[in-house]
Formats: sequence, structure tokens, C-alpha cells
Amino acid sequence: MKTKLITLISASMLMVATQASAHDLNMWPSKFNIHSKTPTVVTVDLTFSEQAFRLDHPASAGGFSALDPEGKPMRRVGNAYQSADRTTFDFPISQQGTYTLLYQNMPRYTTSYTAGTKNKKKRLRLDKIAAQKELPNSAKNIVTKKSITSGIAFVTNTLPSKKAYQATGRGLEITPITHPSDYVTNETITMLVTYNGKPLSNSEVSLQRDGSQYSANSTPSKSTTDKNGELNFMFKQGGLYALSAKHSAKEENALYDEVGFRLFYSFEVVFE
Repeated sequence: MKTKLITLISASMLMVATQASAHDLNMWPSKFNIHSKTPTVVTVDLTFSEQAFRLDHPASAGGFSALDPEGKPMRRVGNAYQSADRTTFDFPISQQGTYTLLYQNMPRYTTSYTAGTKNKKKRLRLDKIAAQKELPNSAKNIVTKKSITSGIAFVTNTLPSKKAYQATGRGLEITPITHPSDYVTNETITMLVTYNGKPLSNSEVSLQRDGSQYSANSTPSKSTTDKNGELNFMFKQGGLYALSAKHSAKEENALYDEVGFRLFYSFEVVFE
């Protein structure tokens, strides 16, 4: 039965991948902080949407992974269920400490070029090699981009892990400096943005609070990393927050000319 379920999820992902490719990732655990002495589960929703905190298209179950409180990859991340607008996991919690929830989609390739007398810009959803067979002889300004969307969130049971989360040093990453279980109002919250392990300075990020779509101004706020790649926030309002960061870089490769990353960090700020 489980095999059939995953098969159905994988097949249906092919139908929504193109539609969801330009959408933002939402990865929301039902609880960010719990206190349980016995094994339990936390529900995790994965969805792509045009707006944070909305449910539009389910994300691929195959892109979800997790680290246990010791920083080791978990072999079992719970049963996955897919509805019309989300993919849901019953994520198992069996230890005290901080679990890291991760998501990364399959890389997508887009080859853009201009052609014709008007030099109209066109696109092919193909990598550099595959695109060669489809490009017209008049194609110019050919650029192939590899796009990767990822997400991160943390769930802490009772006490934070003694071993802090370690970034991989690959691609665009956010590393909490202030522990996520200590995100409270009116206190400085610091996090580090890196690219290939190096601090990413002067990089703009977007931040949105749940419920802002019901306020007079629903536009996400903008912040910029400092010279050390750090972000510092002080929140007056508690609630759920979605932070997104982007970065592109030229990277010569047989399949692409540049790579673009989109990273989404979901977290909770507790009112105190």
C-alpha cells in the first residue's frame, strides 16, 4: 500500500512540476516547539504557491528529507499523503533535541535565446545539451540556467540539540545563529546567509508574516545581509514568518551556463 501511495505521488508530480516551478515554496510543520517524553508526530505541509501561507500545488514527496537531533540523515520521515493543494508528512519525533527539515526540488533547466528579425526572446525547458537539438539555426544570445528551489525549517522537542546545525557549504544556505527555539519578540534574532560556504554580503531577502494578506499592506518587507552575511531582526509581533532569499551565479558546465537558487526559511516567533 505504501509503495502504491508513493508511486501515485511521483506520477502526479509530473503534472504539477511545470505549473509550480515559478511559485514559492511553503514548508510548515504544525508545531515548531514541542514537549513530549514519548514518541509522537508533527504534521508537515509542503506546497508551492504564489503567496506565502497559501496552499496551491503539492510539492514532490521525494524532495523532502530530515536530520535528527544529532545531525544525522533520517531514513524514515513518515508517511506522505498528497491532496490537490499540498503534500503532508506525519513526521516522527522520538528524541529530545532539534530536528532539521529540508526540501530540495529536482533541478530545472531553462535555455533562453533570441531569434528572428525582431530578436524576440524565447525559452526552452531544456539543458544545454538537449536544447541543441531544438534551437533554430538563427538562435543568438543563448544562455542555459539551472534553477534549484530549497527550503528549511526546524522543530525542537523539549531542549535544543547540543550540536548546532551545520551547513553543507554547497549552494545557498541559511544557518541560524540564534537558535530557532529561542525566537521571541523584542529580542535580536540573528541568522547567516552563505553561498558555497562563504558569507553572502549585501544580499536582499524578503520577509512576510502570516496574516499580512489581511492587513492594509501585504507587501513583504525587504532586508539586506551585512558585510558578514548576517541578518538581524527584532520582531514586535509573534507569529509565523516566511523568509526567502535568492542568488544567481555564472558557472560554466556542460549542462548550463549559470545557476540560480531560491531558498525559503519557515520559522515561528513566540510573543513574550
